[in-house]
Amino acid sequence: MSVHKKLHLTAAAFLLLALGILLWPPAQKPTIASTSTTEGAHSIRRESNSPQPPLSPERAKEFQSLTKHLESHGRRLKITWQEVDHFVDAQHRSMASLLTAFRLSEDPAYLKEALANFPNHPQVLLCALQLDPDPAKRLELLESFKRADPGNGIGNCLTAKALFDLGKNDEAFAELLQSRGKPIQDFWINSSQSDEEAYLSAGFSPIDAKIISLFGSSKSDLTQIHGITKKLDELRANYASAGNSEAVQSVRNIQSEMGRQLQQDRSLVGELIGIAAEKGALRGLDDPASIARMAEIDRQQKSVSEGNQKISALMENATVPESDWLLYFDRAKLFGERAAMDWMLGKHPEP
Repeated sequence: MSVHKKLHLTAAAFLLLALGILLWPPAQKPTIASTSTTEGAHSIRRESNSPQPPLSPERAKEFQSLTKHLESHGRRLKITWQEVDHFVDAQHRSMASLLTAFRLSEDPAYLKEALANFPNHPQVLLCALQLDPDPAKRLELLESFKRADPGNGIGNCLTAKALFDLGKNDEAFAELLQSRGKPIQDFWINSSQSDEEAYLSAGFSPIDAKIISLFGSSKSDLTQIHGITKKLDELRANYASAGNSEAVQSVRNIQSEMGRQLQQDRSLVGELIGIAAEKGALRGLDDPASIARMAEIDRQQKSVSEGNQKISALMENATVPESDWLLYFDRAKLFGERAAMDWMLGKHPEP
């Protein structure tokens, strides 16, 4: 099996996950690990950072195991406690390293240490939302997050989601009004880069580290925002049945603006969630401008789908050098997944 087949087996699953995520129910909160070893059935051999030779049959089996783990768990591969501790210590227990240690080990002690040492850092506060699913407790953390990062619309959106979950629809809508004009940032690139460094520290090859850190992320914060779309649909229907056309239009405006903001996200998951949100706002409208816009975002969604299929096929093409895939993953972090996809397909057009 070539390195390109390895890419196909591992990354294609998550390229398709980006397309299918809107049809799946929200992922359950992962159980915090209590063991101190890497999951043996899904561990893979660490390699040096030197250029990789063609895969041996044993290496191919390891990658198949990795693929199955990522597909079944939908999250990053864990590394041993010793490797996590070594990485954190080597990074002088920095904020980023502690959050990475929490993500890769699922040990809440690392997150609690980050909260104690960096209590006002937006990335820490956003990550801390994973500690408790209770909407009321999440609201306390989200208030701290909004004070720490007032220009980030994700704080308003997640606050609205918690308020919707508590049945406080009017307060939730008012919170969404506060998100207008703000970018929605979930720090995905920051997390992915730090995770990649941890995998490299643990001895993973560069291509393995990039694949796992980029495609092993659940994007849970953005998928929670996707849940707001259904709530807004219900709210709009209630206003319509009450004959409040002004409120109906206000809900449509917020839903459309939120969708357009998410379509600027550097991940394909964010872009697709944004498309779904804007489609919800346009549904039922028959004026020429709305019809034209619906057609435009339908083409956008089709473009993402076709691009993913082409990338998946390209991953089986043995003529594409591994160095180009390394650049592809780097460009995904620098410029966004869509831009990286366009770059790769431009460099390697279909025959």
